[in-house]
Amino acid sequence: MAYAKVIQNFDEGYPDATGTMRTWLTPGRFLYVYGVFYPDTAIFDGKQVVFAGKKPAEYVFEKQDWWIKQVNSLGKFFIKAQFGDGEIDYRHYRTDLSMSGERSTVNFRQETDTISRLVYGFATAFMMTGDDQFLEAAEKGTEYLREHMRFVDKDEDIIYWYHAIDVQGKKNKKSLRPNLAMITTPFLPTNKSTL
Repeated sequence: MAYAKVIQNFDEGYPDATGTMRTWLTPGRFLYVYGVFYPDTAIFDGKQVVFAGKKPAEYVFEKQDWWIKQVNSLGKFFIKAQFGDGEIDYRHYRTDLSMSGERSTVNFRQETDTISRLVYGFATAFMMTGDDQFLEAAEKGTEYLREHMRFVDKDEDIIYWYHAIDVQGKKNKKSLRPNLAMITTPFLPTNKSTL
């Protein structure tokens, strides 16, 4: 049996279309189908049909505010998931979770690339929505990366970015990837007092 729905935003309820699926399946209508492909028989067994809108030529993701709402709901989800209801503090950010979804407070890893992608996402969310909470998350993440994830070699005029910080109890171990970790001065502010 297959189930059907209309594409929905992250924080919207499930828009079931199973009851109308057969009448909505018309030639030329855009949809996604999730299912199982059996290569020996060339059969595709559709399990879930996702319609782009309630009408044949409707694409809900083309509405003017669709992506703004999507980014807003995703950004708020990530802030709550990573930082809870308290202050945005990247010391509490975890790259890994346990199998049960728990975050370790004793042994954990923070990876520069993962945090920087989150910061980029928050900055983009701020530019799309104007929500100051996303700007705060982006600024605090940038400051955290600058304070904890880099080494400034003033003698050689080079900045090395750590790949990750591994925390084992009260000890921190920072690791580099030598071939990816170096950024030279053309990318840095000209005023070295800002380093």
